Amino acid sequence: MNASPAQIRAIDTLARHNLSDRDAIAELIRLFPRTTSLGVQTAIAGALIRADYRAFATPELAQALRQQRLKAPQGDGLIDALIRRLPAS
Repeated sequence: MNASPAQIRAIDTLARHNLSDRDAIAELIRLFPRTTSLGVQTAIAGALIRADYRAFATPELAQALRQQRLKAPQGDGLIDALIRRLPAS
């Protein structure tokens, strides 16, 4: 699916289910650096914040998110909130 409002809505729908499936979470993490859409990255961060983050929370993931994130035009967002929630390296 292309980076579009439909993709963002699909990720937001998944997020409402408080993901705990490791494969689904892993797929979202794999999608994060591959998308060129800040909206999609933000939707992924929102889904991961609501997910069982103990299943994936590592300092390495926090570092990867810092390096691979697209910069938001203004202020602090969901991506920053997710990074703060993950263990520091």
